[in-house]
Amino acid sequence: MEYVYQLKDDTLTFKEGVSILTSNLKNEIVIGAINNNDCNCISDILNDLKVLNIPTFKYTLNSTEYLDYINKAQYKVKYPEYYANNFYEKTLEHFICYKLISLHESDNFIDIASEHSPVGKIFNEVWGCNVYSQDIMYKSGIHGHQIGSDASNIPVHDNLFNSAIATCSIEHFENDSDIKFMAEMERILSTGGKIVIVPLYLYSKEACQTDPTYSVPGNVKFDDDAEIYCAKYWGNRHARFYSPKSLFKRLIEPNKNMKFKVYILENPEDIDKSVYCRFVLLGVKL
Repeated sequence: MEYVYQLKDDTLTFKEGVSILTSNLKNEIVIGAINNNDCNCISDILNDLKVLNIPTFKYTLNSTEYLDYINKAQYKVKYPEYYANNFYEKTLEHFICYKLISLHESDNFIDIASEHSPVGKIFNEVWGCNVYSQDIMYKSGIHGHQIGSDASNIPVHDNLFNSAIATCSIEHFENDSDIKFMAEMERILSTGGKIVIVPLYLYSKEACQTDPTYSVPGNVKFDDDAEIYCAKYWGNRHARFYSPKSLFKRLIEPNKNMKFKVYILENPEDIDKSVYCRFVLLGVKL
């Protein structure tokens, strides 16, 4: 299972949804959205990453390079409707992937949970590489450059891809789908191949954000140790926020043939105040 599309009960109020979650779950229920941008929260995250020996690096965004990428990709000309109301966040995610993977013409690249993202076309035009877009919503199987499959069971042979990205998606992978997904990345990446996850949703404790008017009718199962944050009008059923400990346990420690590092963005406001990405996960196949 990867991203599950929304199922909403228009007769269920937010208050009623919160009450049902409170009655049915042993998890602590919190009203409001998760704020992982607080300075104290970020400090706690960085300290815990250090204790777990997860390499962490500062990433300073170069706004001139970002604008050059935007112009080269021609978002406004070729993809004017692509997240018009969240343009800076979405294009910045692509830019970070662009900078971290640095593909070559003969390389194979896959965009995970791509849906309608133009990133594959853009990377093909910029680098001339072989690009594939994967999503569970596509027709099952490989059809040209589209792969319809679960993200944890992609119908390709081992070691095929030089790079993979998952932008604003893995947080929606429910139950153990994120764990299976990372194991699949270890399988399909070639030696030296990279997986970039952006944003990486980190918090000082295990948590999940939900809109109960979606998660209650969808009968979503939440992680046992996660605090559940109920965000009114958010419009999504599930977004997992890893603590450093759960990140290590779920994605890093099981994959012995990969090496991981976490980047923290130093200056996202230099791109735009609407940017909410703070952390990025980079995995490299050994």
